[in-house]
Amino acid sequence: MITLEDILIKKRQRLEATKKQQPLVELKKALAVVADSKHSLVDALTGKDKVNVIAEYKTASPSGGVLIEQPNLEKIIASYISGGATAISVLTEQDFFLGNLSRLSYVKSMVDVPVLRKDFIIDPYQIYESKVQQADAILLIANILSAEQLLEFSQLAKELKLDVLFEIHDEQDLEKVLACKPRLIGVNARDLSTMEVDLRRINKLIKKIPDNITIVAESGITTKQDIDHLKDLGVSAALIGTTLIKSDDPQGKLHELLGIDDNKQFVAKQQCKVKVCGITNEADAFLAVQCGANYLGYILNYPNSSRFISISDASKIIKSVSLLYPDIKHVGVFVDATVDTITRMQKQLDLDVVQLHGDESIEEVRAIGNVEKWKAVEIHHTSDVSLIEKYIDDVDAIVVDAGKGSGKRIDHDILQQIKFSKQLVLAGGLAPDNVRMLVADYRPAIVDVSSGVEAMPGKKDRAKLEAFFEAVLI
Repeated sequence: MITLEDILIKKRQRLEATKKQQPLVELKKALAVVADSKHSLVDALTGKDKVNVIAEYKTASPSGGVLIEQPNLEKIIASYISGGATAISVLTEQDFFLGNLSRLSYVKSMVDVPVLRKDFIIDPYQIYESKVQQADAILLIANILSAEQLLEFSQLAKELKLDVLFEIHDEQDLEKVLACKPRLIGVNARDLSTMEVDLRRINKLIKKIPDNITIVAESGITTKQDIDHLKDLGVSAALIGTTLIKSDDPQGKLHELLGIDDNKQFVAKQQCKVKVCGITNEADAFLAVQCGANYLGYILNYPNSSRFISISDASKIIKSVSLLYPDIKHVGVFVDATVDTITRMQKQLDLDVVQLHGDESIEEVRAIGNVEKWKAVEIHHTSDVSLIEKYIDDVDAIVVDAGKGSGKRIDHDILQQIKFSKQLVLAGGLAPDNVRMLVADYRPAIVDVSSGVEAMPGKKDRAKLEAFFEAVLI
């Protein structure tokens, strides 16, 4: 049987070789080009009325051997985010868990949630490594570090703006960790001497942890009943690896653990297609798709909008969604952008549709390359209806709206005067309580919703989205 000491011996050997290859002074120089994280693991896990899941990517373990043959890293991580993971853990130990340090930055480039480096950290060098590889947080295992090391390492992590998840296995570990004034404590159900898992270890230890510390349960969590039990105990998060990585459907397994109903699929019965606009994060993108969205919209060049998204963040979302849902179409929304800007961003993001929301001339519309084009026309008065004729021959669809993300509805009498020979995309003030009537009255090809399904600007609401799609049913 592989023991903890076996792992630590090999870790020291590897670390010695790594330091020779890249001395600490060189590693520190690399920090100059590393941006500070915008994702806090502490904030992501704290103050939520649920058990959050930190989904772990690992391909092997000493107790389980190889867990997955020929893993598809990108698809697994996308499945984790789609399944509702709040954060991602990447196991980087090489010899017994077949991890790889470079996976940290690669995973970080794919997601917009916190990324935790999980490893056997026994030297400050590894903390600098973690920062260079763009981790948002590190794991410190109290059992393998002295009280002095825990304090030193946690202070260094704070200087580098890395969150720390302190892992404990017994009361002695807890005593050492509490001296570091932790904000996150992971209680591991595994006995490090035997590698056996017993969830009762968590029950016993969390009673001794102060209420102001966020608790993460680790190891042995396999069912929704386990999650429900942890919630009753006051646990804020669960770090889950083997259960997910061994599943044929990690997304479905996460939904099962979190109690998300996979049967809420509305797309087959919709009277029209649905675009959910103002997507700013992966969780909302996957939520919209799972509810039945056909199109996802991104506000790309209008920073005044609370739903503005950067090119890099939009790229992450589009790539992740496309891995699992290749039929979903992605719409870039542009406000008075130049033809060059639209063309460049369309190619960079491989957008399926460009939606023009400004005062573009006919010449500019025609100059945009070979891509589906939607033109938004703001309708405030009866006289504005004539604007539709200006563009209708040069675009694939007309988006009828009352203003740029205003959330206002177009007057009913004005809508009745609109006649369309092309696709009508109805936008402006749509919400669960009015979309059924509007779809029945005007028969749009597509409805475009944003603020009507939000909890706050830029953040979608699950209940509102589900209600909206139910209302679009025949």
